[in-house]
Amino acid sequence: MATTMRGFDTIRGNMAQCTLVLDGGATRVNFMQAQEVTCEIEYDQKEVYALGASMKQFHNSVATGTGSGRFSFNTAVFQRMAQDFKNDFRNAYWELEMTVNDPDSEAHGMQFIAKQCLCTKNLLAKFISNGDLLESDLDFTFSDFEFKTMFSPLSGVQTVGASASGI
Repeated sequence: MATTMRGFDTIRGNMAQCTLVLDGGATRVNFMQAQEVTCEIEYDQKEVYALGASMKQFHNSVATGTGSGRFSFNTAVFQRMAQDFKNDFRNAYWELEMTVNDPDSEAHGMQFIAKQCLCTKNLLAKFISNGDLLESDLDFTFSDFEFKTMFSPLSGVQTVGASASGI
């Protein structure tokens, strides 16, 4: 059993795929313009005061899903969403599917879906006169998520009595 992580078990980020699912699943867009995407949840922790305890305790009540990304500025997907909102006051919810799969790694890969995504900021137009490549940052929220697959546990990480997740 390995006692240190092997270099080839790290995951190469450029092995990812990113897909936007629009119109309730009717449209799937290969979002190859994506350069970096991060999805995370932040818990709303409530302080709990317990009699006889010398320290505060905490309890998570709800969580907020947020995401951000950077992509090459060469697609009109998000500009169309902004225009639809301006014209029809209609929110355009979408899903973001991310798959990371590195065949060299014992961890293999994972597939994550952020659901009910909604842009919080949207770049409409841009230019740079110095010849730099055009990029756009994307900030969004999501109301649900799902892991279709998770990373496989690495040798040496598994312990006796480990949970099904391998942690």
